[in-house]
Amino acid sequence: MQLRNQTKCEALVDSLVEDLEEKSRLYRRSDIRLDKELLDLFVVQLDENLSKMKTACNPFIPETFKEEAHSIRGMGGLLGCPELSVLASEIESLAVDGDKAHCLILFDGLQKWQTLFLQGLKSA
Repeated sequence: MQLRNQTKCEALVDSLVEDLEEKSRLYRRSDIRLDKELLDLFVVQLDENLSKMKTACNPFIPETFKEEAHSIRGMGGLLGCPELSVLASEIESLAVDGDKAHCLILFDGLQKWQTLFLQGLKSA
């Protein structure tokens, strides 16, 4: 299954993360075959992860951001969305450092990525 909006998703993350192309090499896979069941599970899980992160915004709970970003990073790799893995990895690192301001900026980008991704699925 070809995902629409993949270029838009990558462009969004590229505007938020320095050296996206270099960092995303860690997560690039050519053997990905997406099916509807896997995508449906991903959509549900991503929504749960983002809900937990949103709850952890105020007060800022870095451990929750770290754990949820770690989960999202793995899902991005599994689905062949390296830009998602890179964005989640950046959030995870910032959470470990306790950098609330930058975590929230990238979290906003993550929510925008989700919107673009879902729009792409609907039009696929």
